[in-house]
Amino acid sequence: MSTIADEDKARWIVDYMYQNDAFSQWLGIERQEVQPGSCVLRMTVREEMLTGFRISHGGIAYSFADSALAFASNSRGMQAV
Repeated sequence: MSTIADEDKARWIVDYMYQNDAFSQWLGIERQEVQPGSCVLRMTVREEMLTGFRISHGGIAYSFADSALAFASNSRGMQAV
C-alpha cells in the first residue's frame, strides 16, 4: 500500500512529465487519478482526431495509451522509457 508521501511524489512526477509533454497536452489529456504505478486519464476525441469513417484514428488511441503507460511506469521515480 502506498503512503501519502508516495502518492504526492507520483503526482509531482506525472505533473512534471505532463508540463514537458507537448503532445499529451495537444491531445488534451486530463489526469484524473495518479498513484505510484498507476494513473487514470481522460481525453475528449476532437474532430481533427477522426478518420474518414468518423471514428477515432488508431494513432490517437495508441498515443493515449502510450501516455498512460509512460505516466504510470515513471510515477514511482525510476525512469522508464
